Amino acid sequence: MRKESNYFPFAISSSDARGLLQLIPSTSDQVAKQLGLAAFPDELFDPDTNIRLGAAYLGGLLRRFRGQEALAAGAYNAGARAMIRWCDQWGGRPLDEFVELITYDQAREYIKRVLGIYARYRHIYGKPLELPLTVDARYLKEGFDF
Repeated sequence: MRKESNYFPFAISSSDARGLLQLIPSTSDQVAKQLGLAAFPDELFDPDTNIRLGAAYLGGLLRRFRGQEALAAGAYNAGARAMIRWCDQWGGRPLDEFVELITYDQAREYIKRVLGIYARYRHIYGKPLELPLTVDARYLKEGFDF
């Protein structure tokens, strides 16, 4: 939320991503359907709706990428298909090298920024972030199809 909107619930991007967690209406619609809900684009400015759908989306990405925060963050930014392609190409590499090989500049920098923010919050709460040294390139093919 800090990276996506700087906590501004009415944020809107040039790609029509909306609200606190900057959800694109088509993605939020898919997530809402998975949850058995109806979602309308303007509801993404409602913090409760945006956080519920954004958390479900991120949770699905974390499950798909076996709890690897860096991969889930990259998929949140660039899409799961792009992250799957990068895992297929460079999986098993050291995490820092893997991130540098990501072909989308925005996604590469997004991962770095999000992990930095996450590490600071973990430090504040006395639970230092421990990232794996290598990427586990296995991902789940089933589940959310974002």
